[in-house]
Amino acid sequence: MCISFTNKLLPSVFVFFSFFIFVFFKWKLGESPLPEIEFKHFSEETGPYDDYRIRPFKIDIPLSDLINLKEKLLTTRELSPSISGVGFSYGINSEYLKKFLEYWKTEYNWKKRESYLNQFPQFTTQIAGLNIHYIHVKPNKTLAKGKKIIPLLLIHGWPGSVIALYKLIPLLTTPQASYDFLFEVIAPSTPGNGFSEASPISGLNSVQIGTIYHRLMFRLGLENYYIHASDSGALIGHSQAVLFSEWVLGYHSNICLAASLSSILAWVIAFVVPSLVVEKHWLKNYKDVSWKPFEELSIINFISNSPDTFGIGLTDSPAALAAVILDRIASWSNYNLKNCSDGGLDSFDKNELLDIIMMYWLTKSITPSMRLYRDTFRMVNCEGIKNLGLMKVLTVPTGCVWFRNEIAFVPYFALENTYSSLVSVNYLEEGGHFPALQHPVLLSNDIWSFVNKDYL
Repeated sequence: MCISFTNKLLPSVFVFFSFFIFVFFKWKLGESPLPEIEFKHFSEETGPYDDYRIRPFKIDIPLSDLINLKEKLLTTRELSPSISGVGFSYGINSEYLKKFLEYWKTEYNWKKRESYLNQFPQFTTQIAGLNIHYIHVKPNKTLAKGKKIIPLLLIHGWPGSVIALYKLIPLLTTPQASYDFLFEVIAPSTPGNGFSEASPISGLNSVQIGTIYHRLMFRLGLENYYIHASDSGALIGHSQAVLFSEWVLGYHSNICLAASLSSILAWVIAFVVPSLVVEKHWLKNYKDVSWKPFEELSIINFISNSPDTFGIGLTDSPAALAAVILDRIASWSNYNLKNCSDGGLDSFDKNELLDIIMMYWLTKSITPSMRLYRDTFRMVNCEGIKNLGLMKVLTVPTGCVWFRNEIAFVPYFALENTYSSLVSVNYLEEGGHFPALQHPVLLSNDIWSFVNKDYL
């Protein structure tokens, strides 16, 4: 009885709430021009001028840090047993986590993985007072002979990192016989994530990071470029493409955001009566996932409000850090597998998952990485309103690809009202929120196809 009541009540509450949001932002933003964005300096120690030098970078973690990690893992307290038969539906399953931690302690070899992680050229440079780490891979000149080289900026999300892109990068920089171009890839670590410096002051939101990335591309002499963005990186990439549309050749994403006023209304219609706006072949899948983003919003809301509180335990306990990252990857990859004992994580390579976890652990960057949500969505001094003001119609050529188990699916009708130059929208029958890890070939194929359609 209670469940039935909830199912009947929630849609009405949601419609009312969405209508209120729609009217509010219509009043606040209307059809106003882009808000004026002040490019900020985020260092308290240096002056307003950056060091423009580009320095080679190599990952080299001190042995003392690895010894400290081993001691932490060995002194992990006994975990509370999970409820029988619930899988990951209450969060991380403690039995799965015990096995994962044991693998971490006894089989995972960081020094071997460090070699793997140093396979691409890496650099740092100072922008906005922060040292920004990035990967820069140019195609082999001999193999690329006769082909056009196109710059492509890859923007990762959370709780991923730049190393979640390692399987994707070679697929984009290796020539394909059917295309007369290939990519020069630039993949920065988000400030405060991994080896990119964290801001000591507030305000480093998605808009400011997009501006930093644009300046990075200019510093590298790449004044016109494409963008591919995923997860929270889409907040950065979308804003960047709106702000710098004269220089951005095109935008591609596996989670195209639809936040223009008209698209919000279209999304509400799709939620209440999906058959009106959702394509028939995707209708069943949309009904299956339509509620899931709301069930997952609680952790994002907590992170947005208290990233530093949440980050204390994750910085001190490797078990806690692994639990949160694994739980997010499981839930966002395939929500339908939450009742499984492994949450669907057995479809991932444990070493690749641990590479991501280690990147946060060894750099103590989990807390600053979560501040992106706080600084992007906070409403202090209307900063959040300005950020959302950039999530309006994007005019550059756009390509969207949706993997079947994506938790934040947006119907085509809503996309049309946000992207005025849709080059391609493709729906794939497999995969989820982290395709660069699970299905890099499918993702790279879609990027190649999009750029080919647009560029030619």
